[in-house]
Amino acid sequence: MNNKVYEIIDEIENSSLKKNLDEIKNEINNNEAVKKLLRNFEDAKKLYKKYNKKDEFLKLKKEVMENDLIKRYLEIQKEINIITLTINKRINKITKEKSCK
Repeated sequence: MNNKVYEIIDEIENSSLKKNLDEIKNEINNNEAVKKLLRNFEDAKKLYKKYNKKDEFLKLKKEVMENDLIKRYLEIQKEINIITLTINKRINKITKEKSCK
């Protein structure tokens, strides 16, 4: 059984989705403008949490979410998360069926 789990993990790790995610992450890490945007967003997020300063936080959040690289990264990450959630749901269903008998 453990072998199957590791096979599934390897499949996800070697999938084109994961490769695309890694490529975009590399692009983000090599793009100074995007890195600066993310740093500014994190700083604004801290100020928002600590002092409830919303304006700058909301402005930067919108900029982050509209950035093409970040948007593509989040879309692929969401697809991978959906796959893992589906796997988890199936496993939960199987374990519930076996425990009810």
